[in-house]
Amino acid sequence: MKDQLIILGSFDFARAQVIKSQLQAAKIECFPEHEEAMMSGIQDVVNIIINEEDAEKALKIVNNYKEAISIVNERIPKAQFPLKKILVAVDFSEHTLLTCKYAMNIAKEFNAEVKLVHAYENPIINSSPYTEPVVYNIEPLSQLSVIEHEAKKKIGSLKKELKQNWPEAILTSTLVNESPVEGILKASMDYKPGLIFIGHHIKGSMVNPIVSHTGRKVSDRTTIPVFVVPDNIVEKEWKSIKKVLYATDLDDQDLISVMILSEMIKPLNIEIHCVHVSMGAIDPMTQARFDLMKKELQSRNIKLKNVVCKLIVGDDIENTLETYLRNNDIDLISLTPHKRNLLTRWLTPSLTNRIVKNTEVPVLLFHD
Repeated sequence: MKDQLIILGSFDFARAQVIKSQLQAAKIECFPEHEEAMMSGIQDVVNIIINEEDAEKALKIVNNYKEAISIVNERIPKAQFPLKKILVAVDFSEHTLLTCKYAMNIAKEFNAEVKLVHAYENPIINSSPYTEPVVYNIEPLSQLSVIEHEAKKKIGSLKKELKQNWPEAILTSTLVNESPVEGILKASMDYKPGLIFIGHHIKGSMVNPIVSHTGRKVSDRTTIPVFVVPDNIVEKEWKSIKKVLYATDLDDQDLISVMILSEMIKPLNIEIHCVHVSMGAIDPMTQARFDLMKKELQSRNIKLKNVVCKLIVGDDIENTLETYLRNNDIDLISLTPHKRNLLTRWLTPSLTNRIVKNTEVPVLLFHD
Protein backbone atom coordinates (compact mmCIF):
# COMPACT_ATOMS: atom_id res chain seq x y z
CA MET A 1 0.00 0.00 0.00
CA LYS A 2 1.54 3.26 -1.13
CA ASP A 3 -1.50 5.52 -0.77
CA GLN A 4 -1.60 5.92 3.01
CA LEU A 5 -0.46 8.93 5.01
CA ILE A 6 2.65 8.63 7.19
CA ILE A 7 4.55 10.92 9.56
CA LEU A 8 7.77 12.13 7.99
CA GLY A 9 9.03 13.40 11.35
CA SER A 10 8.46 15.69 14.32
CA PHE A 11 10.15 19.10 14.30
CA ASP A 12 10.22 22.37 16.21
CA PHE A 13 8.16 25.15 14.68
CA ALA A 14 10.99 26.89 12.80
CA ARG A 15 12.40 23.66 11.36
CA ALA A 16 8.89 22.51 10.38
CA GLN A 17 8.35 25.72 8.40
CA VAL A 18 11.61 25.24 6.50
CA ILE A 19 10.84 21.60 5.71
CA LYS A 20 7.30 22.44 4.64
CA SER A 21 8.64 25.04 2.21
CA GLN A 22 11.25 22.61 0.84
CA LEU A 23 8.64 19.87 0.33
CA GLN A 24 6.23 22.24 -1.39
CA ALA A 25 9.02 23.47 -3.67
CA ALA A 26 9.66 19.83 -4.63
CA LYS A 27 5.91 19.43 -5.31
CA ILE A 28 5.47 17.03 -2.39
CA GLU A 29 2.09 17.34 -0.68
CA CYS A 30 2.46 17.72 3.10
CA PHE A 31 0.20 18.36 6.07
CA PRO A 32 1.54 19.95 9.27
CA GLU A 33 -0.08 18.47 12.38
CA HIS A 34 -0.31 20.30 15.76
CA GLU A 35 0.93 23.54 14.18
CA GLU A 36 -1.75 25.70 15.81
CA ALA A 37 -1.47 23.83 19.11
CA MET A 38 2.27 24.49 19.18
CA MET A 39 1.82 28.19 18.48
CA SER A 40 -0.54 28.38 21.43
CA GLY A 41 1.91 26.52 23.68
CA ILE A 42 -0.12 23.30 23.99
CA GLN A 43 2.14 21.16 21.77
CA ASP A 44 5.97 20.99 21.69
CA VAL A 45 6.49 19.79 18.12
CA VAL A 46 4.90 19.86 14.68
CA ASN A 47 4.38 16.56 12.86
CA ILE A 48 4.86 16.69 9.09
CA ILE A 49 2.56 14.21 7.36
CA ILE A 50 3.09 13.09 3.76
CA ASN A 51 1.87 10.42 1.35
CA GLU A 52 3.82 7.18 1.68
CA GLU A 53 4.63 7.18 -2.03
CA ASP A 54 6.59 10.41 -1.50
CA ALA A 55 8.65 9.03 1.41
CA GLU A 56 11.96 8.49 -0.42
CA LYS A 57 11.85 11.85 -2.18
CA ALA A 58 10.97 13.63 1.08
CA LEU A 59 13.67 11.84 3.07
CA LYS A 60 16.35 12.98 0.64
CA ILE A 61 15.31 16.54 1.43
CA VAL A 62 15.10 16.09 5.22
CA ASN A 63 18.29 14.02 5.56
CA ASN A 64 20.13 16.23 3.07
CA TYR A 65 22.01 13.33 1.46
CA LYS A 66 23.64 15.68 -1.05
CA GLU A 67 25.38 17.47 1.82
CA ALA A 68 26.37 14.11 3.34
CA ILE A 69 28.03 13.03 0.12
CA SER A 70 29.87 16.36 -0.16
CA ILE A 71 31.19 15.84 3.39
CA VAL A 72 32.47 12.38 2.42
CA ASN A 73 34.17 13.78 -0.69
CA GLU A 74 35.81 16.45 1.47
CA ARG A 75 36.92 14.20 4.36
CA ILE A 76 38.22 11.16 2.48
CA PRO A 77 41.16 12.95 0.77
CA LYS A 78 42.20 14.33 4.20
CA ALA A 79 41.91 10.97 5.95
CA GLN A 80 44.76 8.50 6.24
CA PHE A 81 43.97 5.94 3.56
CA PRO A 82 45.65 3.56 3.31
CA LEU A 83 46.40 3.35 7.02
CA LYS A 84 49.99 4.41 7.78
CA LYS A 85 50.07 5.16 11.53
CA ILE A 86 48.38 3.56 14.56
CA LEU A 87 48.39 4.99 18.09
CA VAL A 88 47.90 2.54 20.97
CA ALA A 89 47.01 3.70 24.50
CA VAL A 90 48.66 1.49 27.16
CA ASP A 91 48.16 1.42 30.93
CA PHE A 92 50.31 -1.67 31.74
CA SER A 93 47.32 -3.64 33.03
CA GLU A 94 46.90 -7.34 32.21
CA HIS A 95 44.79 -6.30 29.22
CA THR A 96 47.48 -4.05 27.69
CA LEU A 97 49.25 -6.88 25.86
CA LEU A 98 46.03 -8.08 24.20
CA THR A 99 45.20 -4.54 23.01
CA CYS A 100 48.71 -4.14 21.61
CA LYS A 101 48.57 -7.50 19.83
CA TYR A 102 45.31 -6.51 18.12
CA ALA A 103 46.87 -3.23 17.03
CA MET A 104 50.08 -4.90 15.82
CA ASN A 105 48.17 -7.49 13.80
CA ILE A 106 46.14 -4.81 12.03
CA ALA A 107 49.27 -2.70 11.53
CA LYS A 108 50.95 -5.71 9.92
CA GLU A 109 48.07 -6.14 7.46
CA PHE A 110 48.36 -2.46 6.45
CA ASN A 111 52.16 -2.34 6.87
CA ALA A 112 51.61 0.62 9.21
CA GLU A 113 53.86 1.94 11.96
CA VAL A 114 52.76 1.87 15.63
CA LYS A 115 53.31 4.28 18.52
CA LEU A 116 52.52 3.33 22.15
CA VAL A 117 51.32 6.15 24.41
CA HIS A 118 51.09 6.01 28.20
CA ALA A 119 49.46 8.88 30.10
CA TYR A 120 50.32 9.30 33.77
CA GLU A 121 48.79 11.90 36.05
CA ASN A 122 50.68 14.35 38.22
CA PRO A 123 50.33 13.50 41.95
CA ILE A 124 50.84 17.15 42.90
CA ILE A 125 47.65 18.81 44.11
CA ASN A 126 47.28 22.08 42.24
CA SER A 127 44.46 23.53 44.28
CA SER A 128 43.74 23.65 47.98
CA PRO A 129 40.36 23.57 49.76
CA TYR A 130 41.80 25.80 52.49
CA THR A 131 41.84 29.60 52.55
CA GLU A 132 45.21 29.75 54.31
CA PRO A 133 48.36 29.23 52.21
CA VAL A 134 49.70 25.67 52.32
CA VAL A 135 53.36 24.79 51.95
CA TYR A 136 54.06 21.47 50.15
CA ASN A 137 57.25 19.48 50.61
CA ILE A 138 59.25 17.89 47.78
CA GLU A 139 57.58 14.49 48.08
CA PRO A 140 54.98 14.92 45.27
CA LEU A 141 57.74 15.88 42.81
CA SER A 142 59.72 12.84 43.88
CA GLN A 143 56.66 10.66 43.33
CA LEU A 144 56.23 12.06 39.83
CA SER A 145 59.85 11.21 39.03
CA VAL A 146 59.36 7.64 40.27
CA ILE A 147 56.14 7.24 38.23
CA GLU A 148 57.87 8.46 35.08
CA HIS A 149 60.90 6.21 35.66
CA GLU A 150 58.70 3.13 36.16
CA ALA A 151 56.63 3.98 33.09
CA LYS A 152 59.78 4.19 30.93
CA LYS A 153 60.89 0.75 32.13
CA LYS A 154 57.48 -0.84 31.51
CA ILE A 155 56.97 0.66 28.07
CA GLY A 156 60.49 -0.43 27.09
CA SER A 157 59.76 -4.01 28.17
CA LEU A 158 56.44 -3.97 26.33
CA LYS A 159 58.13 -2.85 23.10
CA LYS A 160 60.68 -5.66 23.36
CA GLU A 161 57.93 -8.27 23.83
CA LEU A 162 55.91 -6.96 20.87
CA LYS A 163 59.01 -6.89 18.66
CA GLN A 164 59.50 -10.63 19.22
CA ASN A 165 56.38 -11.35 17.16
CA TRP A 166 57.16 -8.77 14.45
CA PRO A 167 60.86 -7.84 14.44
CA GLU A 168 60.51 -5.57 11.38
CA ALA A 169 57.78 -3.45 12.97
CA ILE A 170 58.31 0.30 13.21
CA LEU A 171 57.41 0.64 16.89
CA THR A 172 57.93 3.80 18.96
CA SER A 173 56.56 5.13 22.24
CA THR A 174 55.82 8.31 24.15
CA LEU A 175 54.92 9.26 27.74
CA VAL A 176 52.48 12.10 28.45
CA ASN A 177 51.98 13.73 31.85
CA GLU A 178 48.20 14.12 31.53
CA SER A 179 44.97 12.33 32.40
CA PRO A 180 44.24 9.30 30.14
CA VAL A 181 41.82 11.12 27.82
CA GLU A 182 43.87 14.32 27.57
CA GLY A 183 47.09 12.34 27.13
CA ILE A 184 45.71 10.27 24.27
CA LEU A 185 44.31 13.35 22.54
CA LYS A 186 47.57 15.25 22.94
CA ALA A 187 49.62 12.35 21.55
CA SER A 188 47.21 11.94 18.62
CA MET A 189 47.53 15.62 17.69
CA ASP A 190 51.32 15.28 17.62
CA TYR A 191 51.50 11.88 15.91
CA LYS A 192 48.48 12.25 13.56
CA PRO A 193 47.51 8.54 13.39
CA GLY A 194 44.81 7.07 11.18
CA LEU A 195 43.49 4.88 14.02
CA ILE A 196 43.57 4.97 17.84
CA PHE A 197 43.51 1.75 19.88
CA ILE A 198 42.20 1.77 23.48
CA GLY A 199 41.72 -1.19 25.81
CA HIS A 200 38.42 -1.46 27.66
CA HIS A 201 38.42 -3.04 31.12
CA ILE A 202 35.20 -4.83 32.10
CA LYS A 203 36.40 -8.00 33.85
CA GLY A 204 35.84 -8.40 37.57
CA SER A 205 33.06 -7.27 39.85
CA MET A 206 34.06 -3.60 39.90
CA VAL A 207 34.35 -1.74 36.60
CA ASN A 208 36.71 1.22 36.66
CA PRO A 209 34.45 4.04 35.34
CA ILE A 210 37.42 6.15 34.18
CA VAL A 211 38.88 3.33 32.08
CA SER A 212 35.47 2.15 30.87
CA HIS A 213 34.56 5.47 29.27
CA THR A 214 37.96 6.51 27.94
CA GLY A 215 37.26 5.18 24.43
CA ARG A 216 33.92 6.95 24.21
CA LYS A 217 35.33 10.23 25.58
CA VAL A 218 38.25 10.18 23.16
CA SER A 219 35.90 9.38 20.27
CA ASP A 220 33.72 12.37 21.17
CA ARG A 221 36.69 14.73 20.85
CA THR A 222 38.59 13.48 17.82
CA THR A 223 37.79 12.84 14.16
CA ILE A 224 40.15 9.85 14.20
CA PRO A 225 38.33 6.47 14.43
CA VAL A 226 38.77 4.81 17.83
CA PHE A 227 39.23 1.01 18.05
CA VAL A 228 38.09 -0.29 21.47
CA VAL A 229 39.34 -3.74 22.54
CA PRO A 230 37.35 -5.21 25.49
CA ASP A 231 39.16 -7.53 27.88
CA ASN A 232 36.45 -10.20 27.76
CA ILE A 233 37.69 -11.18 24.30
CA VAL A 234 39.13 -14.68 24.40
CA GLU A 235 42.72 -14.42 23.22
CA LYS A 236 43.15 -16.76 20.29
CA GLU A 237 45.22 -17.09 17.16
CA TRP A 238 44.79 -14.05 14.91
CA LYS A 239 42.69 -14.90 11.86
CA SER A 240 42.19 -11.36 10.56
CA ILE A 241 38.92 -9.41 10.44
CA LYS A 242 36.58 -10.72 7.77
CA LYS A 243 33.17 -9.29 8.76
CA VAL A 244 32.26 -5.90 10.23
CA LEU A 245 28.82 -4.97 11.52
CA TYR A 246 27.86 -1.30 11.31
CA ALA A 247 24.90 -0.49 13.58
CA THR A 248 22.93 2.26 11.85
CA ASP A 249 20.22 4.73 12.87
CA LEU A 250 19.48 5.23 9.15
CA ASP A 251 20.48 8.89 9.14
CA ASP A 252 22.83 10.92 6.95
CA GLN A 253 25.70 10.73 9.46
CA ASP A 254 25.63 6.92 9.27
CA LEU A 255 25.86 7.12 5.49
CA ILE A 256 29.01 9.23 5.92
CA SER A 257 30.51 6.79 8.45
CA VAL A 258 29.80 3.68 6.36
CA MET A 259 31.41 5.22 3.29
CA ILE A 260 34.49 6.30 5.27
CA LEU A 261 34.63 2.82 6.87
CA SER A 262 34.57 1.28 3.40
CA GLU A 263 37.49 3.47 2.33
CA MET A 264 39.46 2.58 5.46
CA ILE A 265 39.18 -1.19 5.02
CA LYS A 266 39.29 -1.22 1.21
CA PRO A 267 42.76 -2.87 1.08
CA LEU A 268 41.44 -5.82 3.09
CA ASN A 269 39.00 -8.54 2.08
CA ILE A 270 36.24 -7.48 4.49
CA GLU A 271 32.45 -7.73 4.34
CA ILE A 272 30.35 -4.91 5.87
CA HIS A 273 26.96 -5.73 7.42
CA CYS A 274 24.96 -2.49 7.67
CA VAL A 275 22.23 -3.37 10.19
CA HIS A 276 19.31 -1.45 11.67
CA VAL A 277 17.17 -2.85 14.50
CA SER A 278 13.52 -1.75 14.40
CA MET A 279 11.80 -2.01 17.78
CA GLY A 280 8.71 -4.23 17.74
CA ALA A 281 7.73 -3.74 14.09
CA ILE A 282 8.85 -2.06 10.87
CA ASP A 283 6.78 1.05 10.15
CA PRO A 284 6.55 2.53 6.64
CA MET A 285 8.93 5.42 7.40
CA THR A 286 11.62 3.10 8.81
CA GLN A 287 11.30 0.91 5.71
CA ALA A 288 11.58 3.96 3.47
CA ARG A 289 14.68 5.23 5.32
CA PHE A 290 16.28 1.78 5.09
CA ASP A 291 15.51 1.41 1.37
CA LEU A 292 16.96 4.86 0.69
CA MET A 293 20.21 4.17 2.57
CA LYS A 294 20.58 0.79 0.84
CA LYS A 295 20.05 2.42 -2.55
CA GLU A 296 22.55 5.20 -1.76
CA LEU A 297 25.19 2.69 -0.63
CA GLN A 298 24.69 0.51 -3.69
CA SER A 299 24.95 3.51 -6.00
CA ARG A 300 28.30 4.60 -4.55
CA ASN A 301 31.64 3.24 -5.70
CA ILE A 302 32.28 1.10 -2.61
CA LYS A 303 34.99 -1.33 -3.67
CA LEU A 304 34.45 -4.07 -1.12
CA LYS A 305 33.85 -7.78 -1.29
CA ASN A 306 30.28 -7.14 -0.26
CA VAL A 307 27.98 -4.75 1.61
CA VAL A 308 25.08 -6.51 3.29
CA CYS A 309 22.14 -4.32 4.37
CA LYS A 310 19.77 -5.84 6.94
CA LEU A 311 16.61 -4.44 8.55
CA ILE A 312 15.66 -6.66 11.49
CA VAL A 313 12.99 -6.54 14.20
CA GLY A 314 13.82 -6.90 17.87
CA ASP A 315 12.51 -6.06 21.34
CA ASP A 316 15.93 -4.93 22.59
CA ILE A 317 18.55 -3.36 20.31
CA GLU A 318 21.59 -4.57 22.24
CA ASN A 319 20.41 -8.18 22.56
CA THR A 320 19.29 -8.28 18.93
CA LEU A 321 22.69 -7.03 17.75
CA GLU A 322 24.49 -9.55 19.98
CA THR A 323 22.42 -12.37 18.45
CA TYR A 324 23.26 -11.11 14.96
CA LEU A 325 26.96 -11.00 15.89
CA ARG A 326 26.94 -14.64 16.97
CA ASN A 327 24.83 -15.96 14.08
CA ASN A 328 26.92 -14.21 11.41
CA ASP A 329 30.45 -14.65 12.84
CA ILE A 330 31.04 -10.90 13.08
CA ASP A 331 34.64 -9.95 14.00
CA LEU A 332 34.13 -6.22 14.63
CA ILE A 333 31.19 -3.94 15.39
CA SER A 334 31.26 -0.30 14.29
CA LEU A 335 28.97 2.60 15.08
CA THR A 336 28.77 6.36 15.42
CA PRO A 337 28.04 7.43 19.02
CA HIS A 338 25.67 10.30 18.21
CA LYS A 339 26.03 13.22 20.59
CA ARG A 340 23.02 13.98 22.75
CA ASN A 341 22.18 16.81 25.07
CA LEU A 342 22.65 16.44 28.83
CA LEU A 343 18.95 15.86 29.50
CA THR A 344 18.77 12.99 27.00
CA ARG A 345 21.96 11.45 28.44
CA TRP A 346 20.42 11.59 31.90
CA LEU A 347 17.08 10.09 30.87
CA THR A 348 18.28 7.43 28.45
CA PRO A 349 21.22 5.00 28.89
CA SER A 350 23.72 5.31 26.06
CA LEU A 351 23.41 2.38 23.66
CA THR A 352 27.02 2.95 22.62
CA ASN A 353 28.25 2.59 26.22
CA ARG A 354 26.17 -0.57 26.68
CA ILE A 355 27.52 -2.16 23.50
CA VAL A 356 31.12 -1.23 24.29
CA LYS A 357 30.70 -2.53 27.84
CA ASN A 358 29.10 -5.87 27.01
CA THR A 359 30.21 -6.94 23.53
CA GLU A 360 32.72 -9.74 23.08
CA VAL A 361 34.20 -8.33 19.88
CA PRO A 362 36.16 -5.09 19.33
CA VAL A 363 34.20 -1.89 18.66
CA LEU A 364 35.19 0.79 16.12
CA LEU A 365 33.80 4.22 17.00
CA PHE A 366 33.40 6.99 14.42
CA HIS A 367 33.11 10.67 15.25
CA ASP A 368 29.86 12.38 14.20
